[in-house]
Amino acid sequence: MEIRRIRPDEGPQLRALRLSALAGAPEAFGSILATEEAWTEDRWRDRAVHGAESGERALFIAIKSGVWCGMVGGLVPADEPSVSELVGMWVEPAVRERGVGRALIDAVGVWARKQGARRIQLWVTETNTLAVGMYEHLGFRATGKTQPHPSNSSLAEMHMIRVL
Repeated sequence: MEIRRIRPDEGPQLRALRLSALAGAPEAFGSILATEEAWTEDRWRDRAVHGAESGERALFIAIKSGVWCGMVGGLVPADEPSVSELVGMWVEPAVRERGVGRALIDAVGVWARKQGARRIQLWVTETNTLAVGMYEHLGFRATGKTQPHPSNSSLAEMHMIRVL
């Protein structure tokens, strides 16, 4: 298993992985499949470039036997540089519960510390018990904050945080 930061020229691969994630787990993301399917090639290229080269954001991918099978992003907001936000986490169902999620989160943690962050926070759909369990196992704790899901108002997201 290889975990690495995306490269600037990998927009097409990112598109394929992200659309697969949105199709397979629409409740896990703040966007919807139809919206991102309509994005231009330039938009996907820009996402890859920003995920590869930005100091405020990073995008990590998991690759097994040459196949992209997971992704996660990290953001460090300019107004709160001590906290990194974990976003867009997804692991292909066939490789779940094999350490891929942990490795992706660890990669964001290493990157976030280098950016000066002392904590990682995330929002996760409350009904996504597999993800909530993984985050708890990796030291994240619920803060008690909730918010409506960005793309499905019938769902709620819970806020979790972990000290680095």
